[in-house]
Amino acid sequence: MWQTWLEEFPAGDAPELRNIIMKQVCIVAVVTALACGLSTSSFAAEKKKIETPAATPAEPRKAREEKPAPDSAAADTPAKTRPTSFHGDVVNLDPKAKTFTFMNKDGKQRVFAVTDKTTVTKDGAPANFSAITAGAYVTGSYIKTPDGRMECVTAKVGPKATKAATTEVKKP
Repeated sequence: MWQTWLEEFPAGDAPELRNIIMKQVCIVAVVTALACGLSTSSFAAEKKKIETPAATPAEPRKAREEKPAPDSAAADTPAKTRPTSFHGDVVNLDPKAKTFTFMNKDGKQRVFAVTDKTTVTKDGAPANFSAITAGAYVTGSYIKTPDGRMECVTAKVGPKATKAATTEVKKP
């Protein structure tokens, strides 16, 4: 195509005309490439805007938390609460209210309520509230109820695990 058009011009002008045409072709190619590149990047930016709606990443978490665990002792509690672990010494007991006061290693005291849903074990065996005594070392988990109480989900009464005991178990 270009060659037939160039043959119409005198032989002396052909190289100069060829250079002009090649420059124009290169300019058109560069402009086209830039236009395509800019348009795809703008589409990618629009796509990102579409993919990240106003919803926060916490919404899927809320959906997961709303499904109660089938074997959980806290299945009847509000879905937004998640058990928190604790460990330390029992300072005081209130058998009538079925509560015990707990002190952690920082000296902070908290009162935990034991309910019918609470799983209590002593030295690995099932037990009841009477297994919890003043001065006993207790580990477990609790949930905070809407009224601010700390309701015990699990309570394991027994001696504090020492590092020496755990390292002996690991060695064959």
